[in-house]
Amino acid sequence: MKTKMQTRLGVPGAWLLLASLVGCSGGEDAGSATPPADPGASTGSAGSAATPDEPTPAPEVEPEPTPTVTELTAQVAPADHGTWVDLLHTVRTTVAATAFRDEATQLPHMYDGDLLTAWNSATLPAGDDAPRSVYVRLPEGVRVHAIDITAGFTKVRPQGDLFTQNLRIRRLRVRHPGGEVLVTLNPEERALQRIPVEGAGGDWQIELLEWVPGSNANWRELVISELVVWGEADASVPRSTLPQAVVGTLPAAAIAAEVAAGDPVADGAGGEDGAGGAAPAGPVLAQRDGLRATRMELASAMDGRTPVDPRTTYSKTEDDQIFCYFELANPERVATMVTLAWEDANGQGRGAPTEIQVPGNARFVNFRYTSVSWRRPGTYSCVVRHEDSELGRAEFTVTP
Repeated sequence: MKTKMQTRLGVPGAWLLLASLVGCSGGEDAGSATPPADPGASTGSAGSAATPDEPTPAPEVEPEPTPTVTELTAQVAPADHGTWVDLLHTVRTTVAATAFRDEATQLPHMYDGDLLTAWNSATLPAGDDAPRSVYVRLPEGVRVHAIDITAGFTKVRPQGDLFTQNLRIRRLRVRHPGGEVLVTLNPEERALQRIPVEGAGGDWQIELLEWVPGSNANWRELVISELVVWGEADASVPRSTLPQAVVGTLPAAAIAAEVAAGDPVADGAGGEDGAGGAAPAGPVLAQRDGLRATRMELASAMDGRTPVDPRTTYSKTEDDQIFCYFELANPERVATMVTLAWEDANGQGRGAPTEIQVPGNARFVNFRYTSVSWRRPGTYSCVVRHEDSELGRAEFTVTP
């Protein structure tokens, strides 16, 4: 859709049926002159016969559980969630989806708690009604109980009703490590709609299957004002108040390779004073081939190479500095260089970006920091780029 909005995405499970393979052991040493015994031949005294050995039955292998497939109609989400927590704002998660004009700020609109903003997908080509997906990666140690989602963009403005003007979702499928749920939404319902679904951590896929057209035929984007994943998490699960957003699909699992970590270097290059509201939720990473960012976090302190209590809001009076931590995947193992810049809301920075050498290893870890005290309250970004491409951006707010 082409409406300006305020600034602010689960891969299907696969199940294998395991069958036991029974191998045959070799015989006696080659050249043995002893023929094999005939089970029917008599031995010892007349009339006595050898009893053949009973064959040992092969152990039964229990099959993997059959994926659970259910179908239901979503209902308006209740206000009371009991002891459940909003997993996207409690534990370390990743959300991936396409975005309108590949704008990195689109994804956080889907889970910022504001029904007056919305995620817009990449524009659908005319006549293209193939399913589109939103992916959510959840850590081990969580249990999902329900998903709440809106059928569209719920905002009404003086120029028109964005809910009826845009496409609205009517049918979707939730795939998760234990099964899948086919869901019918009410495309006339503006409120959050509840999808009861039980599942563990892993990669979840919300596949948008069918939608109804909006009154504005020029707007061909799928839109969701809000997505909430309700559940419970073990105390050992890594915490985070913000999802990591990826424009595209979920990145591959962590690369098991050598790590080249740069030394922490004080970076004096900071964004100019800027104004603006709260930073949108979570870092946004560009999904691309070759060199790419797989993680970005902001924190006021580091424990070795680990950010301590990542967050996006910092106080001029209580915080001295902000660390920008990032990880890169370098599958082609090509030595290159990236830059890191601290920018204000207008994309301006004080001084040139910092150049950081990336060796030819499969994974690279680095961080830089900047001062908080000299900045005026406003919204800023830590931006990592490779040549002319933005690899990742993490926004933060400075308060008085």
